[in-house]
Amino acid sequence: MTGYKRPDNRSMKRSAFSVIERRRELVARLVTRRLSIREIVDALGKQGEVNPLNGKPWSRDSVHQDIKALEKNWRESYSKEIAEHKAKQLADLEEVIRQGWMDRDMGVVLAAMAQKAVILGLNAPTKIDITERVREIATEAGIDPDEAVREAQRIVASRR
Repeated sequence: MTGYKRPDNRSMKRSAFSVIERRRELVARLVTRRLSIREIVDALGKQGEVNPLNGKPWSRDSVHQDIKALEKNWRESYSKEIAEHKAKQLADLEEVIRQGWMDRDMGVVLAAMAQKAVILGLNAPTKIDITERVREIATEAGIDPDEAVREAQRIVASRR
């Protein structure tokens, strides 16, 4: 056969990569609309997006792998952005603390230090006892407060 040139391995890999990239872009849009894997597979088929190797709709496994890859990329991307944002805020707070010390304004220093602790997650979680609030709401609604507390405790226990 003259004139036929078999594609080299690199161009085939590039082509497969672009197919995967295109599919993942579409899957990402559908995931953000909260579609299930089955719904995404159906939506891709309705859009004419099929596996070029066999002409059939993409499999659930392909879509599932796409979602896993997308979620990993999103986590990495956003964790980097969050870290950069925190670093900027911490640098700003360091300047506020420095200026507070220079001005001998301990209120500013302590407030900035407290904000740093929040950003760094150094504070222990706050425990809230909502029993009294449940009793108040129950009384206002004409419900037995003790019964309302027991029901609230049952609901919380069932969620664990």
